[in-house]
Amino acid sequence: MQNLPIKITKVTNDKARELARLQHRLWQNVAYQDLVVNIQENLMLHDRAFFIALQGDNAVGYSEFGLRYDSVTGATTSPVAYLEGIFVLEMFRRQHIGYKLVEAGFKWASTQNISEIGSDVTLDNISSQKFHEYLGFREAGRLIHYIREVDS
Repeated sequence: MQNLPIKITKVTNDKARELARLQHRLWQNVAYQDLVVNIQENLMLHDRAFFIALQGDNAVGYSEFGLRYDSVTGATTSPVAYLEGIFVLEMFRRQHIGYKLVEAGFKWASTQNISEIGSDVTLDNISSQKFHEYLGFREAGRLIHYIREVDS
């Protein structure tokens, strides 16, 4: 692939399939077509924003932001913009693409008069934790989920 510049752009319907391909790399347990439908539905909402990193016509990363009106751990305001997902193809990492994708979300949040952005990371995803800290996020709490079968 040529060394074309990376362009960050807000996703519109014409890029839904490219975005779904990237999301499917992150969430492999979700059917690709379900991701396409979900993106198309969410693009119609004012409280959702998707950003895609393009090198030429090739999608190499994305970020997704949504407004959350429920309680967000550590937040002092409502609603809060929430980084719902971010992914950059491995060969494009460490080139500040993730940073630029999140920065686009910060700008979007400011146009929505939002003053806080939340996110979450699994406890074992150390690289994502470091990435969030690099972006200026501070840890607001930890959570372990439990499940048990109901006796019948």
